[in-house]
Amino acid sequence: MTKEKVDIDASWFGAIPETWSITKVKWLGRFINGYAFKPEDWGNEGLPIIRIQNLTDPEKESNHFNGDLDDKYLVTKGDYLISWSATLDVFKWEKENAYLNQHIFKVTLNRENIEYKYFYWLAKVFMEEMNSSKHGSTMQHVTKSVFDNFKVPLPPRDVQLIIANFLDEKVSEIDSIVENTKQSIKELKKYKQSLITETVTKGLDPNVEMKDSWIEWVEKIPKHWEINYLNQYFTQHKFKNEGLKENNLLSLSYGKIIRKNINTTDGLLPQSFENYNIIDNGDIVLRLTDLQNDKKSLRVGLATERGIITSAYITLRKTYKIDTNYIYYYLHSFDIYKGFYGLGSGVRQGLTYDGLKRLQILHPPLHEQEEISGYLNDKASQIDELIKKKEELLVELESYKKSLIYEYITGKKEVI
Repeated sequence: MTKEKVDIDASWFGAIPETWSITKVKWLGRFINGYAFKPEDWGNEGLPIIRIQNLTDPEKESNHFNGDLDDKYLVTKGDYLISWSATLDVFKWEKENAYLNQHIFKVTLNRENIEYKYFYWLAKVFMEEMNSSKHGSTMQHVTKSVFDNFKVPLPPRDVQLIIANFLDEKVSEIDSIVENTKQSIKELKKYKQSLITETVTKGLDPNVEMKDSWIEWVEKIPKHWEINYLNQYFTQHKFKNEGLKENNLLSLSYGKIIRKNINTTDGLLPQSFENYNIIDNGDIVLRLTDLQNDKKSLRVGLATERGIITSAYITLRKTYKIDTNYIYYYLHSFDIYKGFYGLGSGVRQGLTYDGLKRLQILHPPLHEQEEISGYLNDKASQIDELIKKKEELLVELESYKKSLIYEYITGKKEVI
């Protein structure tokens, strides 16, 4: 395959085959921006409105518009849509007729220059490259001038079809592996959760005599276990970071307490950390705010080091000889059961320590608590390692897919 060098303005794709040409995005078709809907236009009747969130998350509920608009804003099945603000990507619309919101282009292709199937793969690559040309501090976007005049490589029509068919097949194979891997991760997480719940409520002896717990989500428990209240084992720990004694900033993320850079500019941080709570290894931290709106977050974490954490969270410190690892797993199971959501109060359903302290806690003998937490530590670690490897595979597959598309769309590889 003979190559020729391209001009410096098109350096992102380097040399291309001599039979290929260089064109600009604006010559590939018409790119029609969506209608500038206002919130008062939204309703529950009429055609769905396609917003960027509906493209990036197909399960996201759509707003609707019950009125008449110019047909240029109407999207039908099979139309290509390009998000040019915040998220830069191309999407193929596969649902019912809908109206297009602003910040998204509907593509009407110039079929004399480009094949329908090929455009999708070409757009995947050039939108990725345009990411470096985004403007704006709040909602980043690509300017119309940059978009229109962005140079892209273009093979002859017959080669476009060959490449498109090849990528359709290869990417479909990769996507199938990705979906199977994601499903496997989901099943491992579900198994881990069920294992924790089963073990903290039933113990490790399958032959032990059982009794009713009269706790709805727990059901039967070993006959020799006790049931008491949280405040019989824990108190709310409040120890302000006055004088900035500590600077090891901690955060509760996905059910784990992790370190955070105290000097970071990412996220919302206070002007001073003096009102943050100092916590220690073995403390249990619960984020019990916004129970009304957020029903996905994992809300329980176990501290493994000394540090500071926002005082908006509830910190529990034991006052009784009890295995905090076991109680952490128990509260984690209650969290997975979504038990905290029925305890909150107020407009945003927050839960204070006073609302939590009478929560019923299972109390096996201390040696059983330690056996259970040790067993779960080992099992959870094994499952987490499997999940980590599968998540690493997902990253590798996505990287390989991007590389594959780029190499064929820029002529670095030829379909044989």
